[in-house]
Amino acid sequence: TSLHGVIPIWDNARGRSSDCNLAELPDECEPDCSGNSVPGDCDIAEAVGPDCNINAVPDECDLSAGVSPDCNTNSVPDECDLASGQSADANQSGIPDECDGFRGTIP
Repeated sequence: TSLHGVIPIWDNARGRSSDCNLAELPDECEPDCSGNSVPGDCDIAEAVGPDCNINAVPDECDLSAGVSPDCNTNSVPDECDLASGQSADANQSGIPDECDGFRGTIP
């Protein structure tokens, strides 16, 4: 049982709680921005959720928190679309061309 809402560490030793990242903290007590009952850093380590911008936060969490925009709604942060070449940015605005209306090339 818990004391004041804190799950004792010995719950892990007894197999009552998972500790996927060996943080000596039950997984249910760690941040889980994706709602899948697995801490974000474990999602990344287990390749459950990508982290294309390498900020130690699953991309889906960056998007849902508004940390990274996704103007073309492809579920990939815009900065990753640009870095991978999936989207062009001819005018170097930091916004994919398909989102800022830019067409053409810069002379």
